[in-house]
Amino acid sequence: MCGGGGGITARPALVLDSGRRIRDVGRELGVNHETLRNWVAQLRQEPVQQGVSLAPDTTR
Repeated sequence: MCGGGGGITARPALVLDSGRRIRDVGRELGVNHETLRNWVAQLRQEPVQQGVSLAPDTTR
């Protein structure tokens, strides 16, 4: 499902860093928005050492 070089960490990071809605990013990447929402939630629970800003939820 991951397919490609970015890996699943890059996809939720795109949501967090861009401030865009999960549904919009999911559509652009060809990933179901609920799957992407789960990845974003998982990334938010990881330590900040990932270098990703933990922006507020942009699901709606």
